[in-house]
Amino acid sequence: MKTKESKPNIHINLLSGFYYLVSVALFLAGGIYCFFTDLLKTNFTDNIIIQEMTTGQFVIYGVIMAVVALLEAILALNLRRFKRWAKIIALVISSLGLLWAIVAIFAYGGLENLFFIGLHAYFIWILSKRYYGNNYTTK
Repeated sequence: MKTKESKPNIHINLLSGFYYLVSVALFLAGGIYCFFTDLLKTNFTDNIIIQEMTTGQFVIYGVIMAVVALLEAILALNLRRFKRWAKIIALVISSLGLLWAIVAIFAYGGLENLFFIGLHAYFIWILSKRYYGNNYTTK
């Protein structure tokens, strides 16, 4: 006898889509860091930090970005599969993002951080047990 599996609703699809989008952006940024170091050094001549970096450092940062992109994609995939560990990690990431957005308003000013406060609050609301229920597995 087959058991009926829960399908992700629109909110979980939006959240995992956001993580997929971040994953693609990080992967592209990592590729730029790995393969276009000379272009970065010649175009950002006023940035002392970039001028001081060696090609090896650019490649290391690019590889780190690619690994983080892979982890983000795995997180997005497992959120759609209702894995409890993915939900917990996403809650931690959203909580830290919300905290950073609140601090950034006072530290840097700018009302664009209100968007990020709303975005992370929405993600926390999606992932809350009260809203989403007990569809997450322990695996």
